Amino acid sequence: MVSLATSDLLKGCPYEFFGSAKDSTSIQPKVEAPEPVNDQSCVIGQDTQISWKFSGIGKPRVKWLFNNKPLPTNGRFKITDAEDGTSTLSICRAERADQGIYTAMATNSAGEAEARTTLSIIIKPVITVNLDGSLQIIKAETMTLRITAIGTPKPGIVWMKGNNKIKPIDRIHETTQNHDDDYIYTLEIVNLQPEDEGEYSATISNIGGSLQSNKYKITVSINIPANATWKQNGVTIAGGNGEGDATNQLNHPYGLFVDDDQTVVIADYWNHRIMQWKNGDTTNGQIVAGGNGVGDGLHQFDQPTDVLIDKKTDSLIICDLGNRRVVRWSRRSGTTQVRRYQLGEKNGTLVAGGNGEGANLNQLHQPGYLFVDRQQNVYVSDINNHRVMKWVEGAKEGIAVAERQGQWYALIQSPHPNGIFVDTLGTLYVAYWGNHRVMRWTQGDKKQGTLIVGGNGRGAGVNQFNIPIGLSFDRHGNLYVADLDNNRVQRFSIE
Repeated sequence: MVSLATSDLLKGCPYEFFGSAKDSTSIQPKVEAPEPVNDQSCVIGQDTQISWKFSGIGKPRVKWLFNNKPLPTNGRFKITDAEDGTSTLSICRAERADQGIYTAMATNSAGEAEARTTLSIIIKPVITVNLDGSLQIIKAETMTLRITAIGTPKPGIVWMKGNNKIKPIDRIHETTQNHDDDYIYTLEIVNLQPEDEGEYSATISNIGGSLQSNKYKITVSINIPANATWKQNGVTIAGGNGEGDATNQLNHPYGLFVDDDQTVVIADYWNHRIMQWKNGDTTNGQIVAGGNGVGDGLHQFDQPTDVLIDKKTDSLIICDLGNRRVVRWSRRSGTTQVRRYQLGEKNGTLVAGGNGEGANLNQLHQPGYLFVDRQQNVYVSDINNHRVMKWVEGAKEGIAVAERQGQWYALIQSPHPNGIFVDTLGTLYVAYWGNHRVMRWTQGDKKQGTLIVGGNGRGAGVNQFNIPIGLSFDRHGNLYVADLDNNRVQRFSIE
């Protein structure tokens, strides 16, 4: 600083004096934080604030930028400046587009300072493709489960079997793929074993939150060997107490279905009801549908002939012969949905027959039971032609896969095939009520079937049938047969 006395100035000479406010009255703005940069996050849809405090003389003026551009001009952004030099940017109902870098620039006459905040918008995980239902898989095959989710940052996943976390091993693989905004999570188990049975689920989470997927039930069944044998003496697991309508009786059982836990549901024809028999309880069954007398009400049946369990919807699908309708009956609520397909409707697609009654390959004569395999091939028991026909999807003619030829047919001239089942190897099993037996037909051998149970004459013995009409297998390979005139269901254990 230079000091001048008045006496040092020459009288009568003009002088100009220059000074700077920066030097005498202002101090450059300073960010009052250890570092002038930081990171923040906000859950989408919530409010958030970004604050920076500046010091300086004179008081700095603060301007905010978003990605080096002026702030969006809408009512969701508001700036407030406090006396202590704190400037706060408030963002209302944060949107995904609000993610980016926010810069607070403080300026006074002595200079400027800036601070930057990188704001991340968090999107809570949302499952867009969930697990759903249940699946029965053959032992040694591969199981694949997939879940698709969105979220920011990328959600993590924890796969669960029951209450236990799944740990990847040689047979168990977990992968994640990114497709646009979707994350596809895959759990794959190769060489599936019985110990892999159970309920599978997953927890999806990020810092915004977590959610649980649906549960998916996996059961493991076996391939029935082409040369498998069964015990020749059956065990009565339902009915067998004479014809009647008590809960320990049946009145001409027709079709049946075996659930994963070996629960058997039976179409009880003349009792106009569906019965359920739990595994191990052969004393009494339970009425699970109908049983309200013959009729066409939604709570009634008229001679039901077949039933299956739709695991996806946890409902029974019932063929209600006398009412010419198919009924879906919820196992949880007991409510029904009915669909009657009449000639001329365009909802259905012809898959077999439809060319008049006859014995040609494009004809059927009293089709009785059908079975659809994994390849969508349709098998039909062509009762009065004494054969089983296979119709490949889209085919104009069927293929006879079990015919009335060979030595066994010479014994009785009217075998009348009824209930049928096709296993995963393509082996066909047929209940013949005309000669009271169950036969096996391997792929490619349509002339000579193999007797597996029955064939000991008509009767009520443990190794006999009196019109076997429906059959099914459980996932262990045990055989179940509806023995019509003996009013019972027999189980034959695989050996």
